[in-house]
Amino acid sequence: PAIVNVNTDANKQATITATLSGDALLASSTLTLKQVDVANAPVGSGLGVVVAQTLGVAVLTVSPDDSVVAKLGDTIPVTVTVTDQFGSPQAGWIVRAFRGTTAVTFLNQATSNASGEAALSVTSLAGSVAPKLEQYSFTATPTIGTAATADNALQVTYTADGTIASLSVTPTPVTSPATITDTTTTLVTAPLITVPFDGTADTTTGQTYTVATGAAVAGGASGEVAEFLVSPSTPTPVTASVPVGSTGIYVSATDSTLWSAGKTTVTVGAGEKVYVFGTKVGEQTVTFTAGGKSVTAKVKVKTSSDAAYNMALTPLTQSLAGGAIGTATLTVTDVFGNPVQTTDDTGKVTVSASGEVLLAGYQTSASFNTGASGTATITVIAGNSAGTGTLSAGPAASNTAPAWISPYTKPTGAPDPITSAAASITVTGAVGTQTIVITGERGTVSGKPGIIVDGLTTGFDEGDMMVPYVKFPGQTSYTQGTARPEVDAEGEFTWQRKTGKKTYVYFTNEAGDVKSERIIIPAN
Repeated sequence: PAIVNVNTDANKQATITATLSGDALLASSTLTLKQVDVANAPVGSGLGVVVAQTLGVAVLTVSPDDSVVAKLGDTIPVTVTVTDQFGSPQAGWIVRAFRGTTAVTFLNQATSNASGEAALSVTSLAGSVAPKLEQYSFTATPTIGTAATADNALQVTYTADGTIASLSVTPTPVTSPATITDTTTTLVTAPLITVPFDGTADTTTGQTYTVATGAAVAGGASGEVAEFLVSPSTPTPVTASVPVGSTGIYVSATDSTLWSAGKTTVTVGAGEKVYVFGTKVGEQTVTFTAGGKSVTAKVKVKTSSDAAYNMALTPLTQSLAGGAIGTATLTVTDVFGNPVQTTDDTGKVTVSASGEVLLAGYQTSASFNTGASGTATITVIAGNSAGTGTLSAGPAASNTAPAWISPYTKPTGAPDPITSAAASITVTGAVGTQTIVITGERGTVSGKPGIIVDGLTTGFDEGDMMVPYVKFPGQTSYTQGTARPEVDAEGEFTWQRKTGKKTYVYFTNEAGDVKSERIIIPAN
């Protein structure tokens, strides 16, 4: 026995590490730990804790595994990783490769490194004629103990040029064509998927869209994942990848993937599925390659009113003259920044006005839905006096978007949803500081029938010019007059024109921001 003194920590616990060697490595050995007193006599029952060894089991992982295609005569590098049953790498094991089972033809060997890896290679039997199918097996032998075996862990089909005859990919939901091959050039319909705004891409879509127009095809339930079954003509791994530099489109080898755990490339075996999901709205491309063949598929990513996550009002600050009409923009986006079109029940936003501003219709509060661009225009009316007004936005009472209902648990790694927004408006002057009022009648102008208009202004300087706008029956728009009367010292002006027709007239100042009412002068 070995006596070990230990000190307990604040939790009254102590840790002992035991390294076994010699006969203690035998499968029948046990390690017994007992607590003893100062006289080395067992405390309590004296039974202690007995640790028994399990029979050592080595696990061999072969890469590539399953089936591959190669050119006849080519050498294929193979990595064999040796671990114990607990996943710890095993160094110093002799790893051997065989053609056929381990009792047939020895090829080569290598020693596993600190990572448990051994680099080997396989090749076709000399004199073989393509196509040729061969299987390979591997063993790993420790310094002391029994060898581990992986029979027929790798299958290689050797062809004359190292390529397969064809590659086909079958999407779910069913598209047109139902199966895409390496010779297919035209896609009529393709899968339509929804962003995984709940944090996990785990439901298969039943929707498709028309590739030529981008329009959704009616029918089918929405889902976050499109499935692609890969079928090479000769068993071999198939790699699915997205274009280099693309964003918001991902592939996975599992049918349930965290939105943050997607990959840009993944390899699956023949007859297995690749799962595609996206976080950026728009049409995306996925390419499948195997044995020298390639298939290009498309998917379209959309968002949903249920995905409403953030809201904003812009501009954050602006200035309006007293009585003027302005606008602000409401924007709703999902957790990925995609614009969200809202509905009456989902994602609708209520905007309230306070201080020196009102909303259209002289309302203090109104609810808005955003369009396909994720925006809505908010009309604002400045008050009667100089001062400050505020617009405040929040979810409408009818809203059912999950992120805007408390309590809400956000997806792992996602920012907090933005459920309110505000904007400030400065009103710079009082209403009525500048006005134009006009009256008109028929009269004689330079000896001909005509019209005479008298104007009275407030807030303008002597000499400021007024601009007439005229329209006659049958015309659809007003024409700006060339003669522009000036305001006199009393704020008055007079304008006249030769015409016997019925005439519509109004005036503005030169800036065009102050306008009179329209008057109608009957025909002569």
